Amino acid sequence: MTRCLWTTLALAALLPVLSGCPEPEPDPDEVTWTCEEPNNGNREYSELVLVPGGTFTMGVDEAPATGTTWEKGDERPPHQVEVGPFCMAKYEVTIQQYEDCVREGVCDPSGLNWDNDGSRDYETVANHLPDKCYPDLAECWDTAVNAKNYFQATEYCEWTGGRLCTEAEWEYAAKGPTDERKDHPWGNDPPTEELCNIPSTGPGWVLETWMHEEGQSEFGIFNLTGNVFEWVYDGYAEYEDTGEVQVDPVVEPDGEDGEYIGRGSCFFTEPYRSTTERTVWPAQFDWG
Repeated sequence: MTRCLWTTLALAALLPVLSGCPEPEPDPDEVTWTCEEPNNGNREYSELVLVPGGTFTMGVDEAPATGTTWEKGDERPPHQVEVGPFCMAKYEVTIQQYEDCVREGVCDPSGLNWDNDGSRDYETVANHLPDKCYPDLAECWDTAVNAKNYFQATEYCEWTGGRLCTEAEWEYAAKGPTDERKDHPWGNDPPTEELCNIPSTGPGWVLETWMHEEGQSEFGIFNLTGNVFEWVYDGYAEYEDTGEVQVDPVVEPDGEDGEYIGRGSCFFTEPYRSTTERTVWPAQFDWG
């Protein structure tokens, strides 16, 4: 079975540096938020997008889809969430970016289905790619990397100086500051081949990270629907509506035995509500 991966970077926004004598805390309305360049900033498609933060309705008042390839988590009840400013990668992590991490001796190149048998000059395992990628994966450097588990995704993000975004941050990046229902990053129109790479619109394999410009979110982030799934930081837990706005909520992960969340669907799965759907896996799944 195929499992898909995308690691998402979320770097802490930085306040202006103050020097000399202590200064009063800056007025939040006057703070200029910026994104620090990641360690892979010399590579194409490593651009970060500043997401200014805000309040939105997380979740939806509908039961999770049934009869799907993999178990869906509950998207209920809808509840109010506030997230602070953060930076997210504009594009999915490419094969070349991940290979850079491997060549520095940090990231694990392996995948579930097969490993390097010595016949390749690269180490990263990626699969479900078009024929042009074989036998030379370098023909597809700008294609999204997949076949990586939760810990490999975490390791890569830490190498760049970032982390996996939380589930709340991911959904806010996909929906924006709205209380209205928004099933997909582009709105509620049905998916098309110009908008995303899923079974009903795509060719049946993973595509380049820069494709589907028309389907980007209102913050300008690509492929939050389809192409490859995206790990988020949180462990899986059912939502709770406390009646109050939850500020930067997070469910701390539970090690190797915990359940973890994939977001966004992939080329192999047909989403119903791509901004709110929660797919649940053990951490060692690599979507390979």
